[in-house]
Amino acid sequence: MDKIQVANYRIEKEIGRGGMATVYLAIQESLERKVALKVMSPALAADPLFCKSFLREGKIIAQFNHPNIIVIYDIGVSNFNYYMAMEYVGGGSLSARIEKGLSPQTALTIMRQVGGALGYAHERGFIHRDVKPANILFRDDGTALLTDFGIAKSIGTAGELTQMGYMAGTPYYMSPEQATGKKADARSDLYSLGILFHEMLTGKKPYVADETIAVMNMHLNSPLPRLPARFAQFQPFLDRLIAKDPDDRFSSAAEMIRALEQAGTGATRIMPPPAKTRIMTPAAETRQYEKPRPAKAGRKGGRLAGAAVGLAVLLIAGAFYLMREPAVQPPSTQEETAPSRPSLSQAEKEKIARLLEAAEAHLAVGRLREPPGSNAYEAYRMVLDIDPANRRALNGMEEIKRIEAAQQ
Repeated sequence: MDKIQVANYRIEKEIGRGGMATVYLAIQESLERKVALKVMSPALAADPLFCKSFLREGKIIAQFNHPNIIVIYDIGVSNFNYYMAMEYVGGGSLSARIEKGLSPQTALTIMRQVGGALGYAHERGFIHRDVKPANILFRDDGTALLTDFGIAKSIGTAGELTQMGYMAGTPYYMSPEQATGKKADARSDLYSLGILFHEMLTGKKPYVADETIAVMNMHLNSPLPRLPARFAQFQPFLDRLIAKDPDDRFSSAAEMIRALEQAGTGATRIMPPPAKTRIMTPAAETRQYEKPRPAKAGRKGGRLAGAAVGLAVLLIAGAFYLMREPAVQPPSTQEETAPSRPSLSQAEKEKIARLLEAAEAHLAVGRLREPPGSNAYEAYRMVLDIDPANRRALNGMEEIKRIEAAQQ
């Protein structure tokens, strides 16, 4: 790993890695306190739009003062490294806690805390757009913290990354309107939180498939898997929270929390979505999202409208590496990242690691073969020139081919 240098911070170790940034445990030397230091990927730091978005994230969170939103201490640029110093918490992520299993009462507590944090952000004009287990951390006392506002946007505006073609969100938790590129509001965050609640109760994601596109189609068309009988009291609540149509969901986080309290006690029956809400077949989904067309358009027009919807979903594949769960992943093991040719020198191994990081960052923002000298294809090609059997590079090349085929 290259030595990262950020003025006033002493980096101890890497604690997380994602498509956009790496997170380090560091010491803020002026105050001698531990911080989580988030440093943008060097490959993205050359893009002014991503730099602006990164700094904007820190400014958004710095405006907040809520017990369930991570605290930002500092943000800036040092030695060409864009960084953000955040509160360091040692209680792990919700992803790890789900793997171990959660009691219903613990799940309810987390829902109240995260729902309150989302409501606070919504009231101030921001939606998160990437609510998922990896973005919920815990203090040592068990308090849940909402983190990673990197793709948050102001309500009623188009996000900067969306404007450049980046589909915001993570497929397992993305709302139907996010999946199709439609306008998202606070109810989209609530949908994601509902998916999260289902997973906390059952230990499983409700929609799972091998391909990203298939997962998104399930959000659009598939019925929500029913909860086990022991959680039946929460089914009407979830049916409304994860309704396909935003108009059928709770209108605000506050309304959602009130309904959650009722569901938790079983004292009041939660009204399900109106009868007009239905699970959409592919044809019905196409009719809902296609633009109005003349009555004589016929079958060809219908096929074109359906293709437009399909293309909106296919665009997600180009951003898969940024959306993969978790957003900030634990560092890869040596077995996963090491080149397959054992005779490589240490310098070659380090070069390959840097090239793979750059390639995946380029892939995440759709730089497949352009611009020359700064794209995913060339970075993967350079890896394969050193190690022709490198698995990550070969898989990356296949991903490029798949995305290009989907775009044709």
